[in-house]
Amino acid sequence: MRKLYLIVFLFIFYFNQAFAQPPNFVIIVVDDQGWTGSSVQMDASISGSKSDFYLTPEMELIAQSGMIFSQGYAPSPKCAPSRASILTGRTTARNNFTSTDNDIATGKILIEALTETALDGSDTTYAEWLKSIGMNYRTAHFGKWHLGNTAASSPSNNGFDFNDGSTNNSNGNQGATVQVDPKKIFDLTNRSISFIQDAVTDGVPFLLQLSHYAVHNNIEARQETIDLYNDPIQRPPGVIHTGVEYGAMTEDTDDGIGKLLTEITNLGLDNNTYIILVSDNGGQISLTDNTPLSFGKTFLFEGGIRVPFIIKGPNITSNSYNTEAVVEYDLFPTIAELTGSTVALPNNVDGQSLVPLLTGNTFNRSDPIYFHSPHYDINPNKTPRSALVDGNYKLIVEYETGNTYLYDLSTDIGENNDLSTSLPDITLDLCIKLRDHLKTVNAAMPTLDPTNALFSGGEPDVDADGLDDAWEFRELLSYTYGPNDDPDNDGETNLTEFINGTDPYVGIYIEVCEPAVIFANETTNAFCFDIVNDVRKCYTNNIPAHQYGPFGGMNTLAGQDFEYSMCLDPEFTTTATELIEDPSSQGCGGGIIFGVSNQGVNYSPFARLYFTNPNTAEENLNWHIEADFELNMDLNGGHVNNVSRYHYHNIPTDYFNNDLNIDGSSHSPLLGYAADGFPIYYKYLYSDPNDSMNGVSAFNSSFQLKSGNRPGDGITAPNGTYNGNYVEDYEYIPSLSELDECGGRFGITPEYPDGIYYYVLTDNWPYIPRCLKGLYVDNSFKIGPNCPSSTAVTDCSTNVLSIEDFKTSEVVINLYPNPTSTNFNIKLNNNLDKTRIRGVKIFSSNAKMIYSSNTYEEAIKVDNYSKGIYFIQIDFDNNQITKKLIIK
Repeated sequence: MRKLYLIVFLFIFYFNQAFAQPPNFVIIVVDDQGWTGSSVQMDASISGSKSDFYLTPEMELIAQSGMIFSQGYAPSPKCAPSRASILTGRTTARNNFTSTDNDIATGKILIEALTETALDGSDTTYAEWLKSIGMNYRTAHFGKWHLGNTAASSPSNNGFDFNDGSTNNSNGNQGATVQVDPKKIFDLTNRSISFIQDAVTDGVPFLLQLSHYAVHNNIEARQETIDLYNDPIQRPPGVIHTGVEYGAMTEDTDDGIGKLLTEITNLGLDNNTYIILVSDNGGQISLTDNTPLSFGKTFLFEGGIRVPFIIKGPNITSNSYNTEAVVEYDLFPTIAELTGSTVALPNNVDGQSLVPLLTGNTFNRSDPIYFHSPHYDINPNKTPRSALVDGNYKLIVEYETGNTYLYDLSTDIGENNDLSTSLPDITLDLCIKLRDHLKTVNAAMPTLDPTNALFSGGEPDVDADGLDDAWEFRELLSYTYGPNDDPDNDGETNLTEFINGTDPYVGIYIEVCEPAVIFANETTNAFCFDIVNDVRKCYTNNIPAHQYGPFGGMNTLAGQDFEYSMCLDPEFTTTATELIEDPSSQGCGGGIIFGVSNQGVNYSPFARLYFTNPNTAEENLNWHIEADFELNMDLNGGHVNNVSRYHYHNIPTDYFNNDLNIDGSSHSPLLGYAADGFPIYYKYLYSDPNDSMNGVSAFNSSFQLKSGNRPGDGITAPNGTYNGNYVEDYEYIPSLSELDECGGRFGITPEYPDGIYYYVLTDNWPYIPRCLKGLYVDNSFKIGPNCPSSTAVTDCSTNVLSIEDFKTSEVVINLYPNPTSTNFNIKLNNNLDKTRIRGVKIFSSNAKMIYSSNTYEEAIKVDNYSKGIYFIQIDFDNNQITKKLIIK
């Protein structure tokens, strides 16, 4: 009896140990297999959602044991972009990997966007992530890679312990149609089996990605399988699918998959292994038919991107269907959650874990599914387009024509009925979502071809409509919209929206901003931003939208009405304007408010607190007590002054973390404007100030505590160590950060993809910058009694060159060559008077001026500067233009 108990105990022990091991993953990627390219019925309600000829019994077994995602998408209608997106969990637009090559089509209306064609080693793949989480995962990639042929882009450098190297389509093509091992199906299968067997022997969890070369052209199949498909008894011919050799290749692929699954079962791994079966894009229409879907590979219609998507594994309901729209860049976060690891995912993962769907729980997709294909292809019907899927609705934007198409996929899977005219509100909403994503990730966009006979202008306004072509495409307007069009019907033409920097799709300024309504509300947060002439206005009652208090003391918060004015087009200067307050000032100008937040509360870091002589009570105006040290702040770094006015002395941490959910996964949102008009962000910024594709990093200021002791005697001036109690305890060290002494730098942001100088709120002192780099600060931001009225309308304009002229001139000032390694020229068009230029300056991304000239110079040498992106500031009387220059 004791022996029996022992045997049972050991059996239970080893059984539990086996399942305590992290799960295994087998990802099978079939090449170019369409949604109806197998005998698996992909939609329970559509009988025609499977092939009427190709037989794939092994894929059917996966489906019978798992979950079929009826609306599963590949990230791209072409293979390499999809594969990069699957591995990184990011949209193709964010990866800037949108095609397989940079063979630009000629003789077209548009010049295609450039694309990455290889991984560069800087992105984290799910294989690399698995290797980093401490669970001892072993990884392999066998078959088609197609993501570059350099060491950096190789599978070995991207997380795969075992692999075939940097393979592509040619590695799977063996010549003749009839092959003993077509497309190397069985070689790949046998090596996959050996890899799994070794992992089991060594007791380690594994991830295998088996990327078949089939069913991509060229067709290869075994003779015996071809014979089956030539026999109408064995394989009755279909009405839609009739390709004998293609059908044979499909079934051979299925046979290889079956051999792999059989071995997984024989090894006892079914209860701890997830099998994921997908395709990298839709079926190629010259080889197969994707009916009932429209078109196929290379197209953003459903036939090009809706694909087989099946997951089998522990706790997944067998033979089940799910109709949620999902995409293959969801696989990275799905795999991550299934491991049970708490290690954070890389920055900017766009995918969303599908575990709630796999386990029967609630799933709410946070963002639409985005597609970006700004390219032509061999098929003349394929033109540059982008698309999104949001629930049942799908939007396609066509860049050649500017047309938008809206389809309800729940009733129109074939995309035959365009609803964009009958459902304009939904069309506009989805268009804005698509545009905003493309702007956020700084997606590469097509441009107009200046050699096309349709156009008479030159870069950057090839269609000569007064609008920057790059702006038109970035706003999804295309060249077919003119300067006098008004897509959002807000009374402002495209030209006016372009000049003012406002949104051509959203009429916010006329419809929302009503100062009288704002000022009438004295109990809850109320504010709005508006544009008046050349001035950005903020009307606010100064009540925060977030939690506030307690502050300490006797003061309570009360609503108060303020109207702040700042230049819409701020001018950068190398001379810093200090915010520090001067208590000796009896009039306006005792200090400057740094700026106003995105909810109408002002950032005002200084306080009128000074070291006081303990004997005479005389204040030493050279030693400013740090507000955070002396005053009681609430959970958002704010308090109210003696007139009940709420303001920030520190960053509103609770608001950032819990209301805005700023966590470093993406670039900081816009958090307001400084008094000089430049934008304000929190510490999470693009790591490379000129490239949104290199991730996000957290930045600190360039200040630190001084070492040693203060020089005072404790009577007339403070003594003791520099401990942060006084503003003067800190010193600026340029090498500590890319941020300058005012906490700013030049760079691109989601709102300013062409680059701008901006300020950064940080977690270390001074938290809120203590100086400004803009040329003009309006009276509305100045502190003190008897401040005169705002003069911004006059001061933000120029008597010599109007803002409209200035904006127009920006369109016709070019830097060339750009990029350059030796020198660049400044080209002025439209007879712009050179005498209006009063200087040219070159700034690095951390706002350090490295070149300055007080006169116009057509050619400027830069061969002694290091590689990178610089900002060229051209000063015009009371305005300026900033251009980006790449030194290579």
